[in-house]
Amino acid sequence: MEGRGVNGLVIGSSQENPNAVPIKTTDARTWTSIVECISALGVALEPLVIFKAKSIQEQWFKKEFLAQHPDWHVTFSKNGWTSNEIAVEWMEKVFLPQTKPDDPSEARLLIVDGHGSHTSDEFMAACYLNNVYLLFIPAHASHVLQPLDLGCFSSLKVAYRRFVGEYEAQTDASKLGKAKFLEFYAEARKISLREQCIRSGWKATGLYPKNVKKPLGSRWVVVRKRPSTPPPSTKDVRTPKRGGDIIKLFSGKSFSPTTRLCVRLTVKAFDRTSMEVTTKNHEIASLREHVDQANPPKRRKVAMNPNERFASLAEVLSQANQEPSQRVREVRNASQKVIIVEEESSSEEEAEQPLVRRSARERRRTQRYLDRDLSTDEESG
Repeated sequence: MEGRGVNGLVIGSSQENPNAVPIKTTDARTWTSIVECISALGVALEPLVIFKAKSIQEQWFKKEFLAQHPDWHVTFSKNGWTSNEIAVEWMEKVFLPQTKPDDPSEARLLIVDGHGSHTSDEFMAACYLNNVYLLFIPAHASHVLQPLDLGCFSSLKVAYRRFVGEYEAQTDASKLGKAKFLEFYAEARKISLREQCIRSGWKATGLYPKNVKKPLGSRWVVVRKRPSTPPPSTKDVRTPKRGGDIIKLFSGKSFSPTTRLCVRLTVKAFDRTSMEVTTKNHEIASLREHVDQANPPKRRKVAMNPNERFASLAEVLSQANQEPSQRVREVRNASQKVIIVEEESSSEEEAEQPLVRRSARERRRTQRYLDRDLSTDEESG
């Protein structure tokens, strides 16, 4: 999250006046996804930054940042998250070029989680064609088997929040901005993604060097046994799953006929309500289909967007070095063309006379000119 500073404790009474204890914050809650990849040898690949936007804007990147990190890749999505298309392009433009072995016949192993973008047909086909083996981490086990979570991300968050907190304390900026966000993340990345931190993360998971006792002995996996309660005296005890099971469970001699009747009525009401809900859901789905068919989406002409692709920061830097004034001047000249047409003079005397602007509008004689003409006629008479 952009603009999330150091966590703190605010002391005050929220019951008397909730707004009595104000706290300074940038109030920037924009999410940005960053794809990181590390190797067991302590090397980190160049990241991919996914902005929540409709296009990539040049003012997000400072020239100093572009010059220092030309191999970073940036892209955008509607919600700032990754997608199947972005995962495939990351594989083709980031992972494969930066992990290319000296011997093309050597295979590579990529350990990923079970995200939907890693299980698409295009992603798995790209791995198969480039001799890349995929190893999926079991579900709900990334906090035990993910080297980035155990060795890098915790220190990265601490460093990033410290930089943001210092920036908020020194300035009165109401928003952090994309440029400062990238600057602070790059500085925090230098601290957390060092070779020592990366190797410690792999060692903590037990993946490299291989140690099965590490994940199995983790405090997140081992659960202390609690004293179990004595089993009930009933021989046949099982969890009821349907209405008939509930009736059988409560049909013992210890329950009165009134209790069994209440249970039977409750089960019938539950089944009737379930049927009604299912019927209403089918009706709502059919009505939505009719509405969609009656109101087809408008077809709009989609203009070509040059930002709809992966862009490296080196390309952004080369585009930024161009003179924008020259492009603006060309557009301005193209939109404000002035054409001057001069009539050819029939003689040299007419050519030497200055140009007189004449209007094609028919002029009417005013009262002043009419009086002058009458006085001229009386004198001549």
